[in-house]
Amino acid sequence: MNKINVALIGVGYWGPNILRTLKSLKNCKLKTIIETNVKRQKYIRKIDTKLKVSSDLSIILKDDEIKAVIISTPPKTHYKIALKCLKAGKNLLIEKPIVTNTKEYRKLLGIAKKSKLTLMAGDLYLFNTAILKIKKLIQSNYLGKVIYFNSQRKNLGRIRNDVDVNWSLSTHDISIIQYLMDYQTPMRCIKNDFNFLQKKISDVSKVTLKFKKNITGLISVSWLHPEKIRELIIVGTKRMLIYNDLKPEEIKVINKSVIPFHSLKDNNLDYDKKFIKFNNQLNKSNILKIKKSEPLKNEINHFFMCIKNRKIKCLTGEKHSLSILSIMKKIN
Repeated sequence: MNKINVALIGVGYWGPNILRTLKSLKNCKLKTIIETNVKRQKYIRKIDTKLKVSSDLSIILKDDEIKAVIISTPPKTHYKIALKCLKAGKNLLIEKPIVTNTKEYRKLLGIAKKSKLTLMAGDLYLFNTAILKIKKLIQSNYLGKVIYFNSQRKNLGRIRNDVDVNWSLSTHDISIIQYLMDYQTPMRCIKNDFNFLQKKISDVSKVTLKFKKNITGLISVSWLHPEKIRELIIVGTKRMLIYNDLKPEEIKVINKSVIPFHSLKDNNLDYDKKFIKFNNQLNKSNILKIKKSEPLKNEINHFFMCIKNRKIKCLTGEKHSLSILSIMKKIN
């Protein structure tokens, strides 16, 4: 098996996880790491003294053996670094947000297409087996018609000053809902922001996505919250579902639904249209067990497969990135 020579740019907050994963994979060789922070360089060398570490980006740009590059630097640096890498003929996996506006993304995408390079956004939840299972449940009509999504992502920290809580957290939930909705374009995007710690940088936000057929996505995020919450609730006409990302190996299916009382007997039964009575359907709930996997490993392996076989559709490629960036533009 031919190994892909890969370079990693940035070993800050998320970079160590990528570094650990790359070292564990047998289908790639981590050839070079670019990190400008001296303390982080020492940290990398403690992990593996054989790793080549430098602050000079040109090293990987000039190295024709390096075919894949993963960028894990602050979002404001993504575009300039990605532009240089694509022009040097490198396939790219860029941690979210891939860039912060559609104009920059389309520029990168144009170069990638012309040069037949993979341009992929990092988005772990689309490589999470639980989210993939939920997608299948929706497609099979197991939940009935989806009425609304309710997603919460809250914790105390990490407080950022380069992007607000929406770019840091809401993009996860927007991406999940968009994936589950087959990237249907919301008719309306509404946002309520609250900033307490820094001017013009929101710490708490509530986003509402309104889709056709009265389907709604409710997203609540905060990095100023006393406890960690990562929960997705989906309410359907047949069943309801709860996925707690802090318990990633299970999905709780709630066999409850609310239906008009008259439909229990006869769909054509006369009733007062001004006041419809409803009946709660209560059945035994159950837990769906999810096979354990590593989303980051799945994501990076998908990246390598897309490089080796151009016919493989990139799960977080053009359609995905344009959808997320379009919604972020609307709510901002």
